[in-house]
Amino acid sequence: MLKLLLTEDSTIVREFPLEKGKTHIGRGPGNEIRLEDMSVSSKHAELTIEPNQYMEDMNDISVIDLKSTNGTIINGKKVKKTRLKHGDILNIGAYQFRLVYDNEVPLDSTRIFLPDS
Repeated sequence: MLKLLLTEDSTIVREFPLEKGKTHIGRGPGNEIRLEDMSVSSKHAELTIEPNQYMEDMNDISVIDLKSTNGTIINGKKVKKTRLKHGDILNIGAYQFRLVYDNEVPLDSTRIFLPDS
């Protein structure tokens, strides 16, 4: 299961399960994840979750900043649009979330073999 964990001082305060498709985050009433804080724009960010076309049971997750006033920050860097992975930290206004994918499949590292010259 894919979810956002709202954290405060490394303590999980709330869990938000995520479904395939789009999830909107913001202060306004039309958002699936509604955050009551003036540092959050009414339509702040959009998460998109879609199946990975190459790997079964894996998802591609991305976040888009919806021209928010204070920006969307991933792992300490302000972004407009980026892909997310398990363990990424998402900051929106005064809120901090961690992306967790319970079905995360550990992958072997890629090896490249070069021919002897």
